Amino acid sequence: MKIFAKPHRPRSKNFDSSLSFHGSSVPVPGRKLLTLETKIILLVWVVVALSLFTTYILISNKVYEIVEEVMGKNATRIAQVVAQSPAIVESLTSDKQSLEIANWAVLLGEVTKADFVVYDKSGAVRYRSSPKPLVEEVKEDESLPLEAKDYIFVQQVSQGYFLRATSPILGPDNSLIGTVAVGISVDSASEALGESRFSVIFASYFGLLLGMMGALFLAKNIKDTLFGLEPFAIARLLQERDAMLQSVREGIVAIDSKGTVTLVNEEALRVLDMEGQREELLNQPIESVVPHTKLQNVLETRTAEYDQEEVLNGTAVVMNRVPVNVDKKTVAAIATFRDRSEIKQMAEELTGVKNYVEALRSQTHDFMNKLHVILGMVRLKCYDELSEYIARISSEQEEETDFVAQRIKDPVLAGFWIGKLSRARELGVYLRLQPDSFVPNLDNIDFTNDLVTLIGNLVDNAMEALQDAERKRVRLTLSRETDHLFIEVQDSGGGIPAELQEEIFTKGFSTKASNRGFGLALVKKVLERRNGELSLDSSPQTGTAFRIKIPY
Repeated sequence: MKIFAKPHRPRSKNFDSSLSFHGSSVPVPGRKLLTLETKIILLVWVVVALSLFTTYILISNKVYEIVEEVMGKNATRIAQVVAQSPAIVESLTSDKQSLEIANWAVLLGEVTKADFVVYDKSGAVRYRSSPKPLVEEVKEDESLPLEAKDYIFVQQVSQGYFLRATSPILGPDNSLIGTVAVGISVDSASEALGESRFSVIFASYFGLLLGMMGALFLAKNIKDTLFGLEPFAIARLLQERDAMLQSVREGIVAIDSKGTVTLVNEEALRVLDMEGQREELLNQPIESVVPHTKLQNVLETRTAEYDQEEVLNGTAVVMNRVPVNVDKKTVAAIATFRDRSEIKQMAEELTGVKNYVEALRSQTHDFMNKLHVILGMVRLKCYDELSEYIARISSEQEEETDFVAQRIKDPVLAGFWIGKLSRARELGVYLRLQPDSFVPNLDNIDFTNDLVTLIGNLVDNAMEALQDAERKRVRLTLSRETDHLFIEVQDSGGGIPAELQEEIFTKGFSTKASNRGFGLALVKKVLERRNGELSLDSSPQTGTAFRIKIPY
């Protein structure tokens, strides 16, 4: 069976791995200023009040102008009717007073509710609709335009303003024989305006009430949208969030539902070697500025992906990708990542300590067994046999160390293998390094650590598989060509069923117990990264053999 680099299967989760946010009121203490709701209500109320007041002034002025214009036209029509009356023309032409015309003038004044005076061409009053003068302070023969055309003008008197309209009286030969002057107090225009003012004021108050209700609704809606937070609290939370994002050791990149970058912290810029380019990344499509993040896939599948190895801008990173869900809708995606070399350095430190402790424990256990033998022989006073025993185990230890040192020139790998030999003796397993094996001094700590991972996991699995076997033998063969290193680990166990030979490389898969199944997954990941190959031969008669070919 040949195994090459395969896509990593995401680990199964029994919970929702996406980030979900729900609106809630977060009490944040702050200065006692006007709340946002109060500010909105006051602003809307003032704007509506000023708008309605301005509208009221404009409407009042416009109504006053319209009323004044209508009154002027009505006064002009009355003056024209009187001026064109045949009886008036005949009376002024013959220069005779007529009682009937005087009565007619009074009657017309009562009907039209207008005061008018008929002047002859000398300016003398001939007829009037009321015995009272139009204006007490102004002589009736002054300031009268005696021209053959209509006039409308306003005079200011002690009682207020007075609107006057005049119309010429023409004789049969179209000569000017007199003038008709109609007077209307402008106060009547104010009275007409007052009649319409109630409607305007009512409409203004009604509009103000609607504005207040709208302001209350708008303020509450905005307050709910902001989760009950005031602006200063939102600003402080934003500052705290930014400080937290910048302080974490992981790079963070977030995109919105359209795939546009909305967030990138300083650590992300450092890992990507793009320091100082934050503005160039924000509001740009993620794939155009940072390819291979696969955040678009997370948006589409709405599935979180953890511990994925990617290469971003030439830097190998370990990345977690998580969708952001709001009200059951995926609105964004976040990627957190860290430089793989930093993680590997920490893993190497932890692995080194673990291997060191394991080797010490195994050697201590083996040493204690030998001490028990020595103690027993001392008590039995078998001094000759004791001397022979000590010489033999000392020789065996030296031979074992010399055997390993001659074939494995790399000190880290050699020390690791000697520790495994002690562990094998503890488990009662015959662990053998083939005599024709050879590994030079690698002088590459990364490659050495990968070999430790490969050999350690394969040998550990082999020894665990022999716990119930009659013959407990594990054999390791190491050989080198010009550009490749070959590793073979063979055991004498009962083999691996054919139906499980593919699944054993899946992370978390194990037939032994829970929280197992990571060793062969690590082997597969190292080979994928190193472009290595692995073959597996297994049968109940011959046991299992793992063969690895890795570029050197």
